[in-house]
Amino acid sequence: MKYKFLASVSLLAAVFLLVMVNLTTPQSVGPFGVLVFFVMLYVVCLGVAVGLMKLMFWVRNKERGGSKKVYYYGSVLAFAPVIMVAMGSFGGVGVLEIVLVALLVLVGCFIVSKRL
Repeated sequence: MKYKFLASVSLLAAVFLLVMVNLTTPQSVGPFGVLVFFVMLYVVCLGVAVGLMKLMFWVRNKERGGSKKVYYYGSVLAFAPVIMVAMGSFGGVGVLEIVLVALLVLVGCFIVSKRL
């Protein structure tokens, strides 16, 4: 049930994000609109990441008791594209920035694996 709810919210956020990107500009929506853009982007990435993690856990036959882990790993992985888009809006994204974001995701996944 949780996965269906997350998938439907993620799909709704994707539709809203596509409409927002096609009909507005950052100057016209202002700071609140930019915040809404990044939140919707995170929700879409969260839905995709949780789906991928659920698939990975299902393939490895670790579905029992892994429901919390799926959401925690998904939330860590979903934050990386948002960071990359935010960094791209301030300037270029180079190799160093990609490596630093990958290290941040690895540290986050390590923390999730040790806490649960």
